[in-house]
Amino acid sequence: WRARPPRSGGGAGDADAAGARGVAVLEPLGPSTELACAFSSRSQLAMMSYDDAAAEDWGARAVDLAERFDDEAVRVHAAVNLGMAAVGRDPGDEAPLLDAARLADAAGEHHEAARAQLNLAYTLMEAHRLARAAELGEQALRYAEDHEVYALAQYIVAILARIDVLAGRWTGVEPRLRAVAADGGLVARLLALSTLALLQVRRGDGEADRTLAEAWTLAVPADELQRLVPLATVQAEHAWLAGNLTAASPHLLACYRKQRRHRPRLLGELARLLGECGRPVELPHPVDGPYPLERRRRRVAAPAVWHHLPSPYDEAVCPPDCD
Repeated sequence: WRARPPRSGGGAGDADAAGARGVAVLEPLGPSTELACAFSSRSQLAMMSYDDAAAEDWGARAVDLAERFDDEAVRVHAAVNLGMAAVGRDPGDEAPLLDAARLADAAGEHHEAARAQLNLAYTLMEAHRLARAAELGEQALRYAEDHEVYALAQYIVAILARIDVLAGRWTGVEPRLRAVAADGGLVARLLALSTLALLQVRRGDGEADRTLAEAWTLAVPADELQRLVPLATVQAEHAWLAGNLTAASPHLLACYRKQRRHRPRLLGELARLLGECGRPVELPHPVDGPYPLERRRRRVAAPAVWHHLPSPYDEAVCPPDCD
């Protein structure tokens, strides 16, 4: 249990150490429902670090023990982690996470049901499946509000606001982001701030530097790709628009190296920006979004895919020199 507050407060290292200690203390005592909980905690920590293989391993061990001791709460928690690892590997594989959400709801574990739904929306947003992400995000927000899961509701608001920014629906989104940045929990605040910075950069707002600086103070202690990559990319985009992209390359390269180890399909934007600053890197397959088409300079194909998503900003900034 001590693994959770440090992570929600931004301390990934403290959370991981507490999770490891929980297993180290409990495992020598033999099988127990408490050990199942510790396994599931390790699964969640791994999943949040995009280490899907470890999340699946710890999650399977948690489910096995939870079923043995008939602990439905732990079984549900582990099922959500396993579902999130599955969709992390393949954003088209929604079924395990949707099943986990239904399982959690049936068990009265409303926080876990909302967690499953919001994480599916977030993962699909990362994969540029914006319409489906928005649909699931709206469902998740209704569920969280109906069941008073207010700790997650603000995070869902931030997710939906980010989807709107990516989809080019900028009108009215700033007040929502500022509200979460002012009153949300740390993870929700960080997502709101990084999205607000993205909006400000794309609008040419002079406040972007201050927003980025505030977001970095929260993101660095968290030390998670899910928090660092959006900031590194928006900072790079800001530098690119100012004609000085090379200044942002150290952050980009550090994130690229971490991302290659976990969920390399998310490397597209990092690789594109690194190429722009004269540091071309390998782009694995598969990669979400039309980034491979951009790198092959497909004049028609890449903008058409961005248009279909829709992502009008990315469509507009597709490399103009392709043939």
